[in-house]
Amino acid sequence: MKSVLDLQNKELDQIFHNQNDSQIKQDVVSVKIYNHEKIFDNNLIVVGMQGQRNQGKTFLLNSLINENFPSEFYVNTPGICMKYHNINGRNIIYVDSEGSNGPVQIDYEKNEHYQNLIRNQQNSEYDDKSIQLVNKYVTQKHQYQKVTEQMQQEFVISNSHILIIMLTNITQEDVNLIHSIQSYLKKEKNSTKKRIFVMHNLKDFRRQECIEKYIQSLKTLFPLRQQQITTFNKPLYQYNSVFIDTIYKNVNHLFMACQKSQAGEFYNKFALDYLKEEIAQFKGEIKFNAAEKFQEYLKDNIKNYLTLKMDDQKKANTDFFEFNQEHKIIQLKKNYQIDEPKELQMNIFGYIQREFSYSIVKKELKLYLLVDIPGSVKVDRHYKKSEGLFTLEINQKEQLEQTLGETIISTRKHDKTVQMFKICGKDKLYNLVKDECKDLKNGIHQFVFSEELDDDDEED
Repeated sequence: MKSVLDLQNKELDQIFHNQNDSQIKQDVVSVKIYNHEKIFDNNLIVVGMQGQRNQGKTFLLNSLINENFPSEFYVNTPGICMKYHNINGRNIIYVDSEGSNGPVQIDYEKNEHYQNLIRNQQNSEYDDKSIQLVNKYVTQKHQYQKVTEQMQQEFVISNSHILIIMLTNITQEDVNLIHSIQSYLKKEKNSTKKRIFVMHNLKDFRRQECIEKYIQSLKTLFPLRQQQITTFNKPLYQYNSVFIDTIYKNVNHLFMACQKSQAGEFYNKFALDYLKEEIAQFKGEIKFNAAEKFQEYLKDNIKNYLTLKMDDQKKANTDFFEFNQEHKIIQLKKNYQIDEPKELQMNIFGYIQREFSYSIVKKELKLYLLVDIPGSVKVDRHYKKSEGLFTLEINQKEQLEQTLGETIISTRKHDKTVQMFKICGKDKLYNLVKDECKDLKNGIHQFVFSEELDDDDEED
């Protein structure tokens, strides 16, 4: 999947392209799943690769499995790629992704609003409308890429037994990535069983003392403790230490230097052999059907990032995807189209955050906000229509416990939770349809908004 837009049902591609003013949709790349030799039928150890672009993820993969995928500076891994490897009878699947923070490619020449702007400028005419539409087009391109990158990251992180984070000469963006991954894993069950290796690919470092200074500076960024691995001894290994995060104890840091250098001879053999051994000795293989796993991930998460448009024949629901057996692709069902990315909030690490799982479905002139709120709760709502900002205040109901008797032990949170949703922008206003807002009694609360066609400006 090079972009979330690749999920668009192919039979609707041309219709979507003609109707969408943002002209985001260009080329269709199917989200394909292959299962050569029924690899996914085996018990597998899943190893995920993470990092920013051009940090050496594919180079490390080549070193681990002794193959030669393209890994030059200008060659990027497209979407999510999987590579099978067998070592000592253990079946391993490596899951590599395109990486984060890549440049956004924008084809201005194919954008109608950009062409209008250029023509008007040549005629010395100021075209504020075209400027706004071009800015919207560029903003959405960036949003789609951020959504694609984070969804790829989340899929790899959540499905990996072992996660390798690759970086070179650490930057604040790398620190943010590591912290965001740790923050994401906090919410996962059994996250402490996941092994995480941060591989510092210091390919421009040639001297041992430079690596030592780098490690000392790294200790000011992370709480690290050095530990020697006594099974890797001299004379075969000149170096045999890993650095363990004292807070996140399943996170280990390893170091590599320029291959043909004094530092490379000192650090590289241990880093690669130790990583190979940890992967081969991992206990806990699973059946990993990529098609089922990816479809399940999309079903649970796509609604957090995109607003979907549906035809007028179906009711809004939370089942958006299907697996096309003939073409082996995952795609949106025919009655759904991608409308636009949601206006998303970022945390301090630049990671898209959310309190509740929710979806926004567009049907004719109405928007359906479906929010998953488990448990017995009291929901208060506030809607500021002029800003398109909808706020929910969620309070757990204590009355249920109180009517049963005295509470002895409880892990239920009674604190108020506030979640805000951006329903629309200033260019298009929606009214809250109070009569259609309801608890669907299955953990999902429905809120309905209708597009305003007059000058009424009441707020709830």
